[in-house]
Amino acid sequence: MFGSEDYKIKKGCHYHTTAFIPKITFDSSIYYEVRFDESCLYKQSDIDPIVWNKLIGLSTTYNHHFNSCRIGWRTSEDGKAIEVLPYVYQGGKRLINDLETPLIIKPNVPVLICINDAEFSYEVTINGVEFEYSKQPDYPLFNWLLGFYFGGESTAPYTMGATIKRLTKKEYDEKTIEKAVSFA
Repeated sequence: MFGSEDYKIKKGCHYHTTAFIPKITFDSSIYYEVRFDESCLYKQSDIDPIVWNKLIGLSTTYNHHFNSCRIGWRTSEDGKAIEVLPYVYQGGKRLINDLETPLIIKPNVPVLICINDAEFSYEVTINGVEFEYSKQPDYPLFNWLLGFYFGGESTAPYTMGATIKRLTKKEYDEKTIEKAVSFA
């Protein structure tokens, strides 16, 4: 479950080839380092610009459209970067705050992500920026890991890739400290 994997979504598809294999975790917090490659840049005019693709996520039920938190991504309006923003499903209702400013990520630059399934909220940190979404308490025995996905109705206009590495909390904390020191 830990380690790095290169994910590719082929042209005309929604999922990476292993995305249909369900993965479970007994962890309530998950940590990742992600690098989008340049193939994830596309013209927004070719795809519905309000659609958020899915990077990673955590679901407390098998039906991830009922209770889940995920990280959405899409190309920026100018097509030169990736916009990243968390969103949730609560009781089957999709909640995304389009008024929040998405984080802008350049291709091939590492992105550190933490999703914590707390009792009354999902707590998300992306490159040090924190988001919190309230939720109804639920007490799953385990959580489902959600993976790399393109589109809503649209499929990938060409093959797209990202390197997605699941981290331990210790690895995440070390990388967070490294990133903070490099900006000091």
